[in-house]
Amino acid sequence: MESAGDTNDGAAESGTVLTEAVNGTRLQQLGTLIRERWASMVPLGVLIVIVLLRTAIGFDIFAEIPGVREATAWMATVPILNGLAFPVVLAIIVATVVAFFYPEVRRAPARTIGTGLKNVRQTVIIQLCAAFLVGCFYASGAVDTVAGLAENVASSGVAVISTVALMILGMLIGSQTAAQTIVVPFASPILENAGIDPTNIAVGMSHIAAASQNLPPVGLTAFVVCGLVGATLKTKVDPIKVMVLALPNSLYFIILGLLFLLLG
Repeated sequence: MESAGDTNDGAAESGTVLTEAVNGTRLQQLGTLIRERWASMVPLGVLIVIVLLRTAIGFDIFAEIPGVREATAWMATVPILNGLAFPVVLAIIVATVVAFFYPEVRRAPARTIGTGLKNVRQTVIIQLCAAFLVGCFYASGAVDTVAGLAENVASSGVAVISTVALMILGMLIGSQTAAQTIVVPFASPILENAGIDPTNIAVGMSHIAAASQNLPPVGLTAFVVCGLVGATLKTKVDPIKVMVLALPNSLYFIILGLLFLLLG
């Protein structure tokens, strides 16, 4: 008869073998995906290189190209176009142009654009509405009014309220940008007047907004990403499980962001 220790050792060994098999299968799937679809990642690679050149070594490729430099400088002076002059936006435009070098994209440009717009429709609508909302706030003077009313509120109170607002909005709308766009115009002037460094405000709020996208029970970003991963790998990915597993990471970044706001 086998002893309990032998049985446990056998079960542990079987579990290890199973885990290795599953990991091996996943690595094989990833390797197959890279081999078969590597060319489709070139536009993304172009985008990453342009962004890294600017952020890592301060080299703005668009400022070095004659014609483009003047065009972006002019767009920066036009309120409705100055967003297009932002280097990251220009990098996305370049990556999109590179994508049209592929025959599959050129053969069906309308379908390609339509599919892309469909995939980001919800996020774009949210961001457009958020931009309109913030524009109304500034035009009506609401931002200045709120800042004036909150002058006597402790910066710690504003930091905590801002954190809660970013957590709720990030969770519900699944967009770090939209959540920041709604909260930051109100909170940042108050926090700056309280003596918090603008860099710490930016770092803190970006950490909180990024972490909030995966918060349960809604975590819209988790649903979107799980859908994309599942469709690519032809498997089912549970978004609830992803949110729960990512919760420690999300809480860590939220706490870290709040510390930047409180101690900045």
